[in-house]
Amino acid sequence: MLEKLRGFSVAAEKITTEKGQGSFHLVVLNAADKSVSIRPFGMTRLEQANAAYAEVEKQAQSGEPVEAVLVSAGPVEALKKAYPNYFLDTREFILQIERVIGEAKRPPSD
Repeated sequence: MLEKLRGFSVAAEKITTEKGQGSFHLVVLNAADKSVSIRPFGMTRLEQANAAYAEVEKQAQSGEPVEAVLVSAGPVEALKKAYPNYFLDTREFILQIERVIGEAKRPPSD
């Protein structure tokens, strides 16, 4: 769970985008390299967007640490508003969870 959260935590810092804005966006979280990519597709390219999404889903089913969502949200700024969980920094939350885990592992003091 913490590894997945770490993957989300770098999303705000490592978003990579293709040039241009689209009507559809393929958002892919790669937990292995802790990155999020956003690939825009124009309104007339829904078929290509679906094919790209299906390819990422195949990768996920074969065990690759990727998660994808295909959304319609206009420009990337609208995407950030519609799907804020892909852009939030979870580092502070992870630190708190690790602190709690560390305390739970400590032997009880008498």
